[in-house]
Amino acid sequence: MDDRMATNATNASKLPLMLLSAVLALVIVLLAVGVVFSAYLFAHKVADHAPRGFVTVSATGAVYAVPDESVVAITANATGTTARQAVENLSLELGSLNSTLYNYVGANASRITTTSYSVFRTYNAITYTAQEDITATLPNASKTGALLGSLSSIPGIYVSGVSTQLSDSQAGAMRGSALSAALTNATQQAEALAAPYNITLVNVSVSNYYVYPYSLAEGVGSSGQLISGLNVSPTYYQGRSMVQERISAIFSYS
Repeated sequence: MDDRMATNATNASKLPLMLLSAVLALVIVLLAVGVVFSAYLFAHKVADHAPRGFVTVSATGAVYAVPDESVVAITANATGTTARQAVENLSLELGSLNSTLYNYVGANASRITTTSYSVFRTYNAITYTAQEDITATLPNASKTGALLGSLSSIPGIYVSGVSTQLSDSQAGAMRGSALSAALTNATQQAEALAAPYNITLVNVSVSNYYVYPYSLAEGVGSSGQLISGLNVSPTYYQGRSMVQERISAIFSYS
């Protein structure tokens, strides 16, 4: 009798431990099921948002503007019975020329550059010629016509040509606008190709960059006449330049 009672007491003392083990086992099973189910849901969620594929498009963007700078190519000539005299006469001309140019280059002497200088004996004559080729970059192209008129009054000065150019700041701003336009065009193409899916930009690279200057330039001779020979006041006609960007863009769709 005493042995039975001892056995029952032992079994009774083990019952809470057994129940606790069973509860822990159940909790572990439930956690495992939860982890598996969460992984299943996550996998499907990722699959729903994973790219279904990729599309690559090329597009261009272009921006037009009147260049803000102009470059005037000038030749100064002077003669003399000796080489020294020709050089001295040229120096007098250049003094007048540089003081005139200085007013149009924003008081920046670095915008006036000498491209060549020569002294030579005139063929089949006893005189010498001193010659200097100069380029002047005007920060304000709209003043080009006024400069041509001023140069026409200086003896021995010949304007061989005028061209326009974009300043660094203007070209940079135009390039940014052209890239934005190109990306907009690329996005529209990708949306059309990937419809009805949503697209996401993955990568973009610039394939080409162009600047097309469009301008009409004229020059004046020492007599103040246009190159065409017409006896009229010098006039400069500005045109437009185009900055074009071509890009290649990769989009994913899902």
